[in-house]
Amino acid sequence: MFGKIIPFILAAVLSVGVGGAYGWFAPRPKQEAAAQCQPAEQAAEAAPAGVVREMKPIIVNLAAPPGAWVRLEAAVAFKADAKKIDDVVVHELGNDFAAFLRSLSASDLEGPQGLARLKDDLFDRATIRSDKKAREVLIETLVVQ
Repeated sequence: MFGKIIPFILAAVLSVGVGGAYGWFAPRPKQEAAAQCQPAEQAAEAAPAGVVREMKPIIVNLAAPPGAWVRLEAAVAFKADAKKIDDVVVHELGNDFAAFLRSLSASDLEGPQGLARLKDDLFDRATIRSDKKAREVLIETLVVQ
């Protein structure tokens, strides 16, 4: 009985030994390379600041199949030079998004490609409505039923 267990114990001990030796003797990154990396605080300061406006949830029926609906919660990030975005623009964006969603079918939203296409189409609409001040559309929640 012990004859069958001994090879597994030896394999486990050998694995631990090889892993420890590799960790001890593996080449370490140079200090110069670490000094060139920016801390997260400096990277955040270097990134352009902008305005993020959350939109009200949008719940609409889809074009197909009958009885299907979608709920979208999204936010729009605007460029740094767009310091003040009117509530009217955000409300108009919500109306544009709702009209676009009504023209889709459930199969248009399937899979990662469907989500990417949706995000691109919503971004195009946000860019047009905000006079090219939109930087990104952030999809927080998307429910299709």
